[in-house]
Amino acid sequence: MHPGVADQSPGYHLMLPPARGGGGGMALTTGELAGQERSTRSRRISVRIMLNSSSGKKIHENRISLYSHQPRVRGTPDLRGQGIHHQLTSKIEKKTAYAVPAAVPPTGVDEARWGPGGRWSDRPGSWNPRGGQYDLPLDWDPLGFVSRIGVGSPRFEYKIFVDWTWVSNIVTTPKCYGQWNPSLCLHPQQPYWDPRNSTSFKNLTSEYADRSWKPNHFFMQDPMSIEYGSDLLHVGPVTGETVLQLTDLQFNVSGKYGAPFPFTGIVGMSPVFRGDDGKMKPGISCQVDNQSAYYQQWKNGHWRTAHTGFVYCHEESRKSVCNGHDGIQTMGGIRRDLIKNQKIWWYDVRLYPDVNTLDFVYNPPMYNYWGVELEGLKIGTEVQKIEPTSNSSGKGAIFDHASYGRGTPLTPNAYARLTQMTGGKPVELKEPPNNGDQIFFSVDCSKLKLFPDIKYKFTGSSREWAVTPEMYVEKMKDGSCVLNVRALASGDKFIGNFGETFAKEKYIILDFEKNRVGIADMLWPSS
Repeated sequence: MHPGVADQSPGYHLMLPPARGGGGGMALTTGELAGQERSTRSRRISVRIMLNSSSGKKIHENRISLYSHQPRVRGTPDLRGQGIHHQLTSKIEKKTAYAVPAAVPPTGVDEARWGPGGRWSDRPGSWNPRGGQYDLPLDWDPLGFVSRIGVGSPRFEYKIFVDWTWVSNIVTTPKCYGQWNPSLCLHPQQPYWDPRNSTSFKNLTSEYADRSWKPNHFFMQDPMSIEYGSDLLHVGPVTGETVLQLTDLQFNVSGKYGAPFPFTGIVGMSPVFRGDDGKMKPGISCQVDNQSAYYQQWKNGHWRTAHTGFVYCHEESRKSVCNGHDGIQTMGGIRRDLIKNQKIWWYDVRLYPDVNTLDFVYNPPMYNYWGVELEGLKIGTEVQKIEPTSNSSGKGAIFDHASYGRGTPLTPNAYARLTQMTGGKPVELKEPPNNGDQIFFSVDCSKLKLFPDIKYKFTGSSREWAVTPEMYVEKMKDGSCVLNVRALASGDKFIGNFGETFAKEKYIILDFEKNRVGIADMLWPSS
């Protein structure tokens, strides 16, 4: 059995991160859970837990008892799988184990693609020779990076916003206030997709509860309301059935903004932490994940690996590397030809609850972020004091390349120190370089080469990652220069977003299989 793989895909499996110093991860198998969940009464379940090394050698085997509760009554939340998950995590050290859904691919298109059984494998490894790899082109937008993909049958091409901090794949539909009437909430020029016109669409509203968030970071104090369905999602060479979030907006977007919003869908690429958010089919113990579409398609065998790599072609001279675009999000692999010395530094993802109060505020809260621990911060050679935002949250470095990732992240005190070192003067801006609430400071453009580098060190490596003055000083339209810094929390407490400012001259990798972030130095091809 390979690391991270359950011996029966319709159950749950728990993942342990690789041991400190490298080596393979470990998988805790719970395959014997599968045949027990058909019971209509609460009953004890005996679960065999096996810990295997990356070479397949058994390290430990044990049995624990869990309790399966009655199946849900229609219209009530399905807490059965969630309860089992919480029992499992309470019996294994919570700080090192997290559950991942053992996704079951939908039938249909996969049957034709992969033959009998309709799937590449119940146990996708780190390499799938029949999967795809694709450089998704990204174009810079005031809100983030945008691209185009397709959905449905016939294929509907639409503009997407690529979001590392959203949990699923949203598509705008003509449904407003529960009615199929776009005039009730959408601008007349708003592009949308009507799933009723797709022959491959499946309505999943009876299997997944509708969701709504207020506040959120799409419409702020207006609700983001969705329901669930599945259809074919077309990304480059890959076509695979995917569970989608479909809008059913409960406020008049057209009346509020007076214009169409600039994209039709959101491709959420948050990490998947645990399997308590999926679907339990009646009478069958199996789970279909409804989170990141990329994660779903990888689990179902459509992408070559669980890696997705990002390069930011931030200068005109670099755009040829991105095929004339502003960036590339490589799906299903890593562009190793763009990595200097083939060296990647890896950092394990952690949970940071304070993100939902200090950074991205959602109700109900969201916690699925590519967050790693910041261990050290320097301005030049001067060490800056950094503290956790709370006892439960640590010093969160959240990777996000959209608008919230603009500006290099600092503590308020470190920001004050930087303004002293650069001679910054307070300035009011009509078009600030980032959306933070902090004060902005102008600096003398002619002294740029005298300014210090800002250096970050993340837990897991002694490597320091520099953001140079050329990266954190923004030249404005009027020719003036401004410190492009984003400061959250207070005092020496640190939480911050690492996005396009940090990503300049770096290659960023998101690993959906092992829940880790990779960083490498960019190797630009010779001209």
